[in-house]
Amino acid sequence: MSISGEQITIGDSVRFTLNQSEVWRPLDWPPCPSPDRLIDICLALASRFAITAPQEGLARCVTGDETSERLSSLARVARPRIASFQRWLSEMLDATHIPSIASREAVQGLIGLGPGLTPSGDDFLVGALAVLDAIGERKAHAAMARMIVGVLPVLTAPISASFLRAAAAAHVGENLHQIVSLVVTGDVDAAIAVAAEIGHSSGWDMMAGIVTTLRAAARQRRVASIAHSLACS
Repeated sequence: MSISGEQITIGDSVRFTLNQSEVWRPLDWPPCPSPDRLIDICLALASRFAITAPQEGLARCVTGDETSERLSSLARVARPRIASFQRWLSEMLDATHIPSIASREAVQGLIGLGPGLTPSGDDFLVGALAVLDAIGERKAHAAMARMIVGVLPVLTAPISASFLRAAAAAHVGENLHQIVSLVVTGDVDAAIAVAAEIGHSSGWDMMAGIVTTLRAAARQRRVASIAHSLACS
């Protein structure tokens, strides 16, 4: 395979020309709403997941349903790892505490989890990184990025490692940028419609990472807002 500024050539018969391709440049992320509004958005997404998410992938892990009968074998393995990630993230988002859960275990436990060129755990982390960037959580984004880039590409497939590395550098594709923007603005149905068109379950797995991350951020911001109000009263 060879790559140049105008084409990608694979072997003797496959050639992708790039000279007529349009460059996509992301718009600024929309303003982040209040913590209460973010919590409402997460509840709306979780309720949709419980009805429409495929059995494959990780979306059904974040619905709030504590039963596991309807979860796939992958989702049952992933659920405690997602819980570990969410606990670490909640501590990372709390400026008054030093995270007690090892970043390495909380993040790396999801890398490479699942089959395919982009495993479900990787798609989950890409979604999480995108929404952290969108809502301005730079510290948590940087911490996640360090843990991910530090172990690539040995834990996952090469193409998935490339997507993770790009997300760690705050670069995401057009579809994911659209999904996160729609979620932040509260257009839940439109976000799910876009996600459902990405791969077999990749879009849904990204959504699982988005919801998990947004839920942790919203709760932490709500706690901080209440504490600030009490301190000022």
